[in-house]
Amino acid sequence: MKTQLDGQQGGYGLGVLSGLQNKHVYGGTARPERVSARRAKNRRGRKSRRINRLRAA
Repeated sequence: MKTQLDGQQGGYGLGVLSGLQNKHVYGGTARPERVSARRAKNRRGRKSRRINRLRAA
C-alpha cells in the first residue's frame, strides 16, 4: 500500500471520505436514550484517560 505524505488524497481516500460524509452513526437502530447514555459514557472515558495521561507525565 502506498502512503501519500504530501497532504494530497488519492481517489480511494476521497471515495471513502465522500461515502462517510453524511452518514448517521447509529442510523436509527438504537433508542435515543441508549445513544445518549453511550455518548455520556464515552465522554467520561475520554476525560478519565486525559486525566491519567496528565498524571503520568
